[in-house]
Order: sequence, then C-alpha cells, then structure tokens
Amino acid sequence: MRYATLLCITILMINGPLRAQNLVPNPGFESYTRCPHMYSMPDSNLEYYIPDWFSVMQYTSPDYFNACGKAWPYWPYRMNVPQNMYDYQEPHGGVAYAGFYAYGLGKRVPPDDSFYSEALIARLLTPMKTGKKYTVSFWVNYTLHYTPANKIAVDAVGAYFSDTFIYKMQGLNPKLPFSIRNSPGNLIYDTLNWTEITGVYTAHGGEEYIIIGNLTAPSNGPFKDTMIKPTNPNTIWESYYFLDDVSVVRYCDSVFTSSDTTVCNNAEVELTPATVGANYLWNTGAATATIKVAAGEGVYWRQTMADCDLHVDTIHLSRYLDNTASITDTTACIYEDGIPLHPTVAGAASYIWSTGSTSASETVKAAGVYWCRSVKDCIQHTDTFHVSEKAIPLHPFSLGADTTSCDELTIGTSYGSKVTYSWNTGDTVCCIKADTSGAFILTVKNDCYSTTDTLEFEKKVCNNCIFIPTAFSPNSDGINDLFTIRVRCQLRLFTIRIFDRWGEEVFASHSLQQKWDGKYKNKEVQMGTYYYVASFTLDDGHPQVIKGDITLLR
Repeated sequence: MRYATLLCITILMINGPLRAQNLVPNPGFESYTRCPHMYSMPDSNLEYYIPDWFSVMQYTSPDYFNACGKAWPYWPYRMNVPQNMYDYQEPHGGVAYAGFYAYGLGKRVPPDDSFYSEALIARLLTPMKTGKKYTVSFWVNYTLHYTPANKIAVDAVGAYFSDTFIYKMQGLNPKLPFSIRNSPGNLIYDTLNWTEITGVYTAHGGEEYIIIGNLTAPSNGPFKDTMIKPTNPNTIWESYYFLDDVSVVRYCDSVFTSSDTTVCNNAEVELTPATVGANYLWNTGAATATIKVAAGEGVYWRQTMADCDLHVDTIHLSRYLDNTASITDTTACIYEDGIPLHPTVAGAASYIWSTGSTSASETVKAAGVYWCRSVKDCIQHTDTFHVSEKAIPLHPFSLGADTTSCDELTIGTSYGSKVTYSWNTGDTVCCIKADTSGAFILTVKNDCYSTTDTLEFEKKVCNNCIFIPTAFSPNSDGINDLFTIRVRCQLRLFTIRIFDRWGEEVFASHSLQQKWDGKYKNKEVQMGTYYYVASFTLDDGHPQVIKGDITLLR
C-alpha cells in the first residue's frame, strides 16, 4: 500500500478585517446648510443647520459646531470651532462636530427635576443585512462646559440601530437599548483627547437608522464629579460631550473552509468549492469558478470575494491506493419485495453494483451471484454475494368447485414433503371429510411461501330417506285426499309445520302418522300454495331441516 503525499500550501493574506463603505451619511458633520450661531432650540434644532442628522427628542436637541460659526452681537454664546461656549476642542477630523447632553438633572427641563438626555439620529445609506456583522465607531470628547452647572462624567454612551425613524419623541430621554456602548464603569472624562466608542454589531436585518447618545440615561450613575471647585447644591448637574467621525461599515472577514475529495480512478475530476462569489483565483493560476484535474493528488485552494468577505476554499484531492475483497453466502426467502444486500463498507464515497445500481445497498429478487465495488479512504472494496433461495415458491392449488351433496365429501390436496397443512377446521392433514355445510379453507406452507384455497360445501338431505308430496286434493273423492309423508329410513325428533301465504300456521305435528286433511280449526282452507318446514334427526344423529311448498287443490 502506498500513501499520498499532500502538498502543503502557505497562503499569505492581509491580517484583520477588510475595509468597506461607511454607511453613515455626513459622518463628520462637515456638510451644513447654515453656519451655527447659537445652541439648538425647538425652532432651530440640529436639522436646522446640517442635513441627514436629526434630534430624537421633542424638547431637547443636540448642537452643531463649525469653524464658520460666530456669535451674534446680542447673543454671546459661540458655536465656533475650536473655541465655543462649551469648551475648547479641535475636531477629530475636518472643521466641525456635534454635541449632546448625556445627562442633566435639575430644573433644566419642565415640569420637574427629572433627568434628561439628548440623542441624534441619521438614516444609513443602505439597510443592514440579516446576520451580517458591522463595525461601529464614533468619537466623543468630554467638556467642562462654561455654564455654572455642576459637571459630571458618565459611562452610558453608545448607539442603537432601529428599523424605524424615531423623531421628536415625547419625554426627557430616549429609553432605548444599546446595540453597542462604552464599557460599563469606564467613565468618559478626558477633556484633552477624543475617546473612541466602538463595537461589532450583528444585524437582525432591515435596520436603517443609527441613534447616538445616552439612551438609557440612568438616574443612579455611575458618575464622576469633575468640578474643579466645590459643587453647588443649588444648581443643576450636567454632562456634555462633543461627537465626531461616526462610522458603520460591514465587518469584512476572512473565511476558510476545507473539504476532502477522494477519487478512486484516474478519471478527470471537477473541483467545485461551495462559496459563490467573484474574482476567483486558484493556486494553479486559474481564474475560473471551477477547475478540472485530470490525474494525480494534492491540495487545491481557491480564493474569492463574497459580500466583502474573502473566502479561501481548500480541497484535498486523493485517489484510491489499494483493494480488498469479501464473499458472502446468503440463503433466504426471496419474496416479491426481494432481499437487501449490504456491502461491508458503510459511508463509502461511491458504490457500483453488478445490477448497475449506485446506491449504498441493493435489493435482489432472484437467486444468483451479485457484486458491489465501493470506494472509501482511497481503497476499493469488492463484495461478492452468493444468493440462494431457502424454499421454492408454491404453485396455486384448487380444492375443486363448490359442491352440494347429500353424502359425505372428501376434500384436500397433497403437496409432498417439506410443507405443512392448516384447515380452518383445525385439522393439519392434507385431506379431510366434509359432512356438514360450510366453507372449508386449506392453507399450504413451506419455509418461505404459502398458498390458500376455499371450497363451499352444502350438505343436503338424501331423497331416498323421506318423501314430501308437492300437492294433494282434499275433496273427498277418495284419491289423494290427505297430505301424507313417507319415509325409507329411521327418523327421530320429527316435526312439521305448515303455513299459509300470510305466515299463519295452519297445521303442525310431531308424528309421521298424522296426516293433514286440508282443514284449519275444523274448517276447510282455501285452495292455493302453502309452505312447510320439516325438521328431524337421522339415525346417525345428524339433524336435518327441509323447507318447501305444497299446492292444495279441490
């Protein structure tokens, strides 16, 4: 036996996920319709200054900052970059950024002292795809805020992906779940540098909007007091962050699959990896979806792009190297359904039978010699089956035509040896005597087969034992005036009953000596047809019943 030497291929690939399109419109807030001149108000909220981004809440709105911003002569609050009313901060990129309150507590928003937070929403360029992963990233910077409010830092900053557009929501905070968020407990209070909030999100499919902010707005922290001087218990508590460079991109990955293909001859084989994509490249240099290999063994791989993922499919090709053989003798009953033959090798890559079948097993319906060649683990196995029949089929037989007789009848058939007989009477011999009316069923069996036939036998009263006339004329002319029964054998328990056509009994007797004179209750009955039932027991003990009709004439 020789063994295949597999070729080892080393593939040099780019580490990390591949880059794809950013799905966030105006991600750095560089596009604008108006230069900001004051912080956002209900009539001049975020969408008043920039396209694509909107305020989620009804009564609070994120702010917009740009290098073109300026202070009005009568409005001292600056929305400029880098210096503005909240802090001094260079953009993470470009010349603009947004800002939002992540937390506020006090009389900032009517009607009471409830906490509030702001959030902003944008529609993605394309909806998210089911089951796909997306890398989410945006940058925030904590501000010290030049207002007299008490300053705190929070950790609950993140993003939520929505199927629907959420706009001008009632209430003080969104109360939405995070799809990705800053690590719990990791308070964001760096005022000098930008802090990245990032994560990988698996889409359920159809998400079209990204919402950013403190979406849960917890009232119990954790918080960090960042005041340089002691806090003022009589004023509000606030946490404000700048926001820049929002990114949502497909998480492009490198996917590796491997499969084994075993071919047990030198025929050409076509290698077809499972992945369907574009820009195919094989290690052979081919740029087609499939390749054909005429001979030999080895390792073949193909790389392709599919929905931004790089797929590398590896196929290990080997060919059979050895042969084995086995012989099986089978003696069985070969019924109409046949008998199944199973090769010694299960789970083989291929099967070929002498019958032409290519299934893992074969059912045969006749005695003979059968073979199967199967291929598994580079070995060709040959199984030979000698099939012989345990018993020959039984040909049908006949018990004869249905019979009526007053004599005993012998019925049955002889099949020779190696069979058994079974009658519905309980007898187990080939032939029996029928002396009563009924159906007689015989089943003949051998080790494999059976055959059955039925004979209907009617036992009648012999005419030479009893004579019942069919007519008489009780007209007192001395000829045939009485209905008389004659017998030629010994009878016991005799009874006869005669009825008119309406079923009324007109005569009955238990004696053969008693004759009917055609009268009922001492009155002559009408001429016509009458019916009788005679029952008796023969001398051998067999009961008999005879039914018939008689004609009464006058």
